[in-house]
Amino acid sequence: MGQYYKSVMEYSDVRDCMDYAMERGVEKGREEGIEEGREKGREEGKFEIAKNLLDLHIPINDIVKATGLTPEQILSL
Repeated sequence: MGQYYKSVMEYSDVRDCMDYAMERGVEKGREEGIEEGREKGREEGKFEIAKNLLDLHIPINDIVKATGLTPEQILSL
């Protein structure tokens, strides 16, 4: 009976470790996904601002300075 109890405890420990690792992986993935979404939103915002500035006939050099986009990216709008 002692060997059985030991094996059940070892299994429980392994399962707990796997559960913890899974939870930590999901949490890390969620954090990375949120950050990736924020970065994508910032990038989209730059393009939207650049387009609006182009519509206002602001010089491309000024739009480059304001948004950090390249002239090629701005001209592609």
